[in-house]
Amino acid sequence: MPANRITWPLVIILAVSLAALAAGCSTLAVHSDYDPTVDFSKFKTFTITRNGTLDTQLTQDRIDRAITAALETKGLTSVASGGELTVQTQIRRSTESQYITTGYGGGGWGWNNWVGPGMTTTQVREVPVGTLVVDLVDTAANRLVWRGTASDYLTNVTPQEADQKAQNAMMKLFETFPPNVPPKK
Repeated sequence: MPANRITWPLVIILAVSLAALAAGCSTLAVHSDYDPTVDFSKFKTFTITRNGTLDTQLTQDRIDRAITAALETKGLTSVASGGELTVQTQIRRSTESQYITTGYGGGGWGWNNWVGPGMTTTQVREVPVGTLVVDLVDTAANRLVWRGTASDYLTNVTPQEADQKAQNAMMKLFETFPPNVPPKK
């Protein structure tokens, strides 16, 4: 077989390999926004408030631990009440359409390799997506100064895996916190 000729079994193996690789990739997406006039270096402590919007106490505890760990790596200290920053969380649930296209048969390149027409099918699947919104409020001014969101597909996982996913999500969300921009006056 010539070196520059690609066969269909090779194409199928390559496609399956790429699909498996993509499936193993994280679907976590994070975004943050902040008030550029705020001097974030003045904040030393934070308090997490509970507003009852998370689905279970276990979920709330898991997220609180993950936020605390992430903010403590940034030099802030968690206090039971009266923190300079108040942390508020909420969960939003939605669905996302996922399209799965499968093709087989047919094709071929060149006159000698023609096999005939192929077939392609596409399936649409609704996938549950969870978005965690984390607000940091300047407690003294009672003003939102930073908002972060972390979105990912919701999957069934063990409690240990859920803890790890929460830790990873909050570390990624707070990766660029505090903002490295000097406050505008």
